[in-house]
Amino acid sequence: MPAFLAAMVALATNTTAPLETQATSALSVAQRCLRSGDSGRGLATLDSLIFTNGVTVSIENPGAYDESIAKGLGVWNQELGEDVFRLRPTGDKTDVVVKFVRSLDGEGRDVQGMVQASRELSWSSRDRGYRLHTTIFVRDNAGGRRLRTDEAVAVVAHEAGHLLGLADVQRDDRLMGPMTIGYPHSGPHSSEVAAVLDYRASIRESYPTWVDKR
Repeated sequence: MPAFLAAMVALATNTTAPLETQATSALSVAQRCLRSGDSGRGLATLDSLIFTNGVTVSIENPGAYDESIAKGLGVWNQELGEDVFRLRPTGDKTDVVVKFVRSLDGEGRDVQGMVQASRELSWSSRDRGYRLHTTIFVRDNAGGRRLRTDEAVAVVAHEAGHLLGLADVQRDDRLMGPMTIGYPHSGPHSSEVAAVLDYRASIRESYPTWVDKR
């Protein structure tokens, strides 16, 4: 079995938390590019999936939830043992902007947040790069009242989980499941952490041996 297929099989069988289809598809595309000799595109894609430059984050309108945003991102940095998410001052050009809104148009009333993300790749014979263009929306109210700070932590951590490759689940005992108002999760479940770590390991293992895996 080819190494990249073995990695994908391990990814599917060794974890219980599901990954976004886009995340696994993008990894497959990168691996296919590397096998076919399109190394620039393949390496740029891998860089964008593992965030070789980290993920810079700013807040559109700083306020009462600033600490919640820091904690929601920080739980992932702590669990992964990496400084993946990096807060920057408002107004800086960042990969991610967090916006608090009154409602999420077109989404159900039980949806507290959503993420809109895209990536832009560039490569040449001498260099490669990527840019993330992402907005995290957080609904600032729940159950007819203002969103609590601990609930905001959970929403931000949930949306950050999507950026790391996790898919939504229907289990309310998981960070990536629907949030029970008044009883938010303070961080990801061990299976969710394992899924992200396995995914990131598969990305690193996909780099050719002659390339710095960073």
